[in-house]
Amino acid sequence: MSRKLLVGALFALMLSLTTLVVGSRSASAGVVENGRVEPWTQVIDNPCVDGYSPMTLTGWYHGLSYTTPEGTLMMRFTAHYKGTDADGTEWVSNTRRVMLHSDWPNGLFPFDDVVTYNLVSKGSGENSRIELTIENNSTFPVPYIVTYTCQG
Repeated sequence: MSRKLLVGALFALMLSLTTLVVGSRSASAGVVENGRVEPWTQVIDNPCVDGYSPMTLTGWYHGLSYTTPEGTLMMRFTAHYKGTDADGTEWVSNTRRVMLHSDWPNGLFPFDDVVTYNLVSKGSGENSRIELTIENNSTFPVPYIVTYTCQG
């Protein structure tokens, strides 16, 4: 299950980096990107549910990217998704992501990244908090550290 999370996170990372490269590369403090995308689809596994298959969640995400006075690029994303798993259980995911690109505008690497999914079941499924973390990564493909807690 962690592998599927990693693949989904890598896809989301590449999409955000591709979007960013098309935008402004100014090193001065200011907003680079600020927008909401709806509908947005996310496929995710819940490692806290045995025998669980990937579920597709749909909702929106808001992205805000800005340069700091020090010249780094800060990217902040929030998202809200809803969906139903193969067993018919409804799920809600509130997601947040914070990325810091320390060598901006020279490149997108190295960077720090933390993605947190909070999955809440509207049935008997086990809720979870899934966190994907990268600290000062300078390689590709990106090796996320995946941790999770189950919240009954």
